[in-house]
Formats: sequence, C-alpha cells, structure tokens
Amino acid sequence: MIRLFSVLLVALAGIASGQDEVAAVSNSAPVNKPGPAVVGTKMKSPPVSEIVRIDPANAFFLDTMGQLGVARFTPELDLIGWEYYSLFQWQEARHIVVGRNLSIVSGSPNELTQAFDTDKDGRLDFFQDMISEWPGKAEGATISCGPVADQYGRLLFAVAPREGAGEGASVSTLFAWNPGGQTLTSLATSSLPIAEMAVSKDGLLAAWIQLPSYTEGYYISFADLPAFNRKKPDEQPANPPALLPNMIIPASMTDFKPIGQLCFAREGGKEKLFITSPEANRLIEMVPEKVGKDWGGAVSVRASFDEPIYAVELMDEGKILLGGKAGFQPLEENLEAFRFRELRFAPDALEIDFTRPVDRIRATAEEAGVQLAIIPLEGELAPFEAPRPLVESDGKTVVLKLPELPGKAIIKIDAPDLVSEDGDPIVFPSLFYTLNRPKS
Repeated sequence: MIRLFSVLLVALAGIASGQDEVAAVSNSAPVNKPGPAVVGTKMKSPPVSEIVRIDPANAFFLDTMGQLGVARFTPELDLIGWEYYSLFQWQEARHIVVGRNLSIVSGSPNELTQAFDTDKDGRLDFFQDMISEWPGKAEGATISCGPVADQYGRLLFAVAPREGAGEGASVSTLFAWNPGGQTLTSLATSSLPIAEMAVSKDGLLAAWIQLPSYTEGYYISFADLPAFNRKKPDEQPANPPALLPNMIIPASMTDFKPIGQLCFAREGGKEKLFITSPEANRLIEMVPEKVGKDWGGAVSVRASFDEPIYAVELMDEGKILLGGKAGFQPLEENLEAFRFRELRFAPDALEIDFTRPVDRIRATAEEAGVQLAIIPLEGELAPFEAPRPLVESDGKTVVLKLPELPGKAIIKIDAPDLVSEDGDPIVFPSLFYTLNRPKS
C-alpha cells in the first residue's frame, strides 16, 4: 500500500501537540531502544485487538499480533484505508495511548514504553522506557492494567502485588503520572487486582476487579477520581477511593467466558459502559446510576457477533468503533435487532423497553412470559405473587408491578421464549439491574 497516512500523521502531530486531552509525553530525549522482531504487512485487512482514537476520522490500532497501525474512516465509521505505523510487534502491550506529536505509549507488566516517529516519515523509530519504577516493584509488583489517559492528559496505570506476597502487600494501586510532576500520584486502591479499566470524560473510573475464586460473574467498580490541581501536580489526594464491587456482569451473559476491554460512551443522553467478551462473541452494555454514594444500574447484552470482538472505542459523540477478528466495524443503534433497550422505575412498577414490538401473547404468557426475579443482597424479601406482564399500546414496553424492594438487590428480568411481533428471537433473554439504595 502506498504511504497513505504519512502526510496525515505529520499534519496531525502539530494539532495533537496543542491539545490538553491528548496524553502528555516524557520530557526526556528519546533513546534508541531495540524493538522486537520485524514483521511484514501482507494481510488484506487487519484483525484488531486495540483501537485508540486520534480524531473522529482517524485511529491507531494494534492487530492481534501486537503490530501498530493507523486507519482512516468516513463519518459513518466505514473504513477508508489503513497501514502499519511500526514494523515491530508489541506482543506484551496491554493498552496503548496517543501522546503528543503522535508518539505512542504502551504498557507491559514491567514498564510503560514510549515510541516516537523522530524523522516524520510515518514510522516509529525510537523507543524508550517511560515509567519503570513504582512502589512495590522491588517486591515483585507489576502493571496489571494500563496505560489509560484521563481528562487531564495524565497516564493512569494499575499495579498489582506479586501473587503470593505476604499480608500487607495485597493492595492494588491505581497510579497517575503527569509530566509536570516528580512523583506518581496514588488515585485509588483495591483489595483485588485491577484487570481492566476505563475513564470517562468527566473523571468517572470503571474498573474490572478480579476475584479469582468467583466464577459466577465479573465485578465492576465505579469511582469518581480525585480532582487534579495543575499548579500542584505532586499533591497526593487526601482520601483516595477504595474500589468496591458495585455491579456484577453475570457469567451467564458471556457463556461463562471472561470479559475484555471497557469503554465509556454517551448515548441517548446517558453515560454507558461497553464491555467486550471476545470468546462469547458479545458486547455487554452497562448503564451505571449513582444514588447517594452507591452505584447500581442495568446490564444487558447489546449485540452478538459471528466472530470475536476485542476492542471498543468512542470516536465521536454517539460514534462507537469496534475491532475484532474480522477487522473494524461501527456499533450502530440497529433497532432491527430485537433486544432489551432500557429499564425504568415507575411508582410501584418496572417499565422494560424493547427495540421492537413484542409478541403480546408470549410476553404475557403465565409460565413463559416476561418474568421478574429479585435476589436480595441484604435483609430478606417478603414473599410476593409473580406480577402479570402488561404490554403498552406501542408494543415496545412491558410493565411489571413491583413488590416492596430491599435496599440492595439484584433484579433479573427473564424472557426465555420471547420473540418480536415479527417472530424474531431476542438477542439475549435476560437483563439484570443492580439496586444499591442508601439506607434510610
């Protein structure tokens, strides 16, 4: 392929260098650090494992072998073309972040590495260790997740203690690095390893915290990150949050396969978290809601695919790009797919919206219709009669009368035999809602 993006990259570098939201880079001079083995560029289209936005029409990506490339898209996120930006495979890379002048920062267990295109020919040619020391490293603590850029342009990465480390070394820490400071800032802690994370434009952190012995689901923690004072970049937060398991993705949603990348995106006026599950060929949608200091919200399967999806990235407002074994594809609202769309609380009732009208007979069937289950997380739930589903006039909303709810519970909506008015099966037959209401 002709060097389609070389001129583009040089032009974009000048733009990116003036943007605060682009992750900042090291102030030290680049060092020529040898990279791994050189590979070719013979594939017709790249299988994609990671996507990082440059602007609404361009993105860097890692293929499934760890080779870095750059791609250009139409406003509808259809692929125009792509080429490799580096001849090296970053096989240990956990995540990549775009730095100023279109440098690239990647994470591996033992360091954050920065790569530069020093001669502006559209190829990375210098590599250097950016961060290779942190508290606990001498005792075996390694990077478990990151880097991820926050709204201040800092690099965030999580460090987990060595497996089997003694008592007192079992706390994982989320660090922030800022080029204007001299020390790492501790932003949050967790008693469980932080396996994946994402940060919204407003500084909301979502983290997958792993409980290795638990196989029934995947815990997601939400926390508002401490504010950053640019005038005092080394100032440590007085009370960094401790990450707690706020919401759960039931393992049944992913066929008991692990989850993957996390990405925030606003859609329909709501902040949503999208989570890949490559081995299940599914994309999970989570809509977090905060009540007081507690987090809860709905979890559903947004889409199913024929092949694995590894990467998800917000390119522009309402424009979400996916990457997987088959390459790039935009995530569309796709109202043709029959699925759960939203769950709302009304006085003494739940309103469940679908993307298309439901089959009224099946939706209201006594044994196989839309069903309600409540799993209390504290206290006891009084016995209640199963509510009879009611379908509203447009056919897209099913209403279930609610019993008195405990303060903390998992609400499960099941529709195992439900089909659309046209006879199409539902994408996934269950929706879950984590109810975390503060005690009165």
